[in-house]
Amino acid sequence: MNVSSIFDQDKQKWTGQNRVALQDTQWAELDKAVAVSDTDNSPVYFVAPEQFIGDQRSSYNQDLVFTLKVAKHVTNQDVKDIIIVGADRQELSTSITAQGNPFPNTESQTYRFRIHADPYYGWYPRINELDFIGILSNITAIKIRGTYSFKDIGYLSNVHLGTAGVAPSATNPKLATWIEHCECLPGFVGQFCESCESGFRRETKFGGPFNRCIKCDCHNHSTSCEAESGSCICEHNTAGDTCERCARGYYGDALQGTPDD
Repeated sequence: MNVSSIFDQDKQKWTGQNRVALQDTQWAELDKAVAVSDTDNSPVYFVAPEQFIGDQRSSYNQDLVFTLKVAKHVTNQDVKDIIIVGADRQELSTSITAQGNPFPNTESQTYRFRIHADPYYGWYPRINELDFIGILSNITAIKIRGTYSFKDIGYLSNVHLGTAGVAPSATNPKLATWIEHCECLPGFVGQFCESCESGFRRETKFGGPFNRCIKCDCHNHSTSCEAESGSCICEHNTAGDTCERCARGYYGDALQGTPDD
């Protein structure tokens, strides 16, 4: 399964951007590509449209694949040639030659980048798997560098972002088996360890899928709580977010933490 742009009829809503401003893109009909040009000696990036952004956790351990050619031979590179931008401007980036890919030149070449936290794959910064997937959970931009020298022109075509299906359906009955399943720390469950297991809650109320999970605090009047809000499901005729008081019509000291408080 892929999210794709083929450029067989138009620019497919891809835009251009250098490090300070938006740049024009052109549809190169003969090449079936989108093109950008450098006019001020500042690298110009191709910026992906909306179908490539948002929650792309299922692209973890999948490939970003595209075809690229330039007007001039390239001998320079940068760790920010390929950039994945997440929420709060968090970035994952790598160079165009990472993972054994070639320097761009005047002939079209295919580039393939595995999206994975293992340092072997050359993504920066070096972060753990959970934080890496956290960035993929809310992608705000994917940028591919298109120019590498002054007055260069870059041509991008055949872009594919791999995604792993998570469940079979009538139209796609085959369950994907190639997506990774994380080994979760205590308190976490889910394919990406994105949920709190029973008896645990978010450390920060409604802190989101990558906020730490800690044990429910219910003053021994319950073993379960609502995972996102932390509100306990109280027993022993107690009430409150942490079962800290007696339910209406009852009296005693719920903070003692016994069934007969």
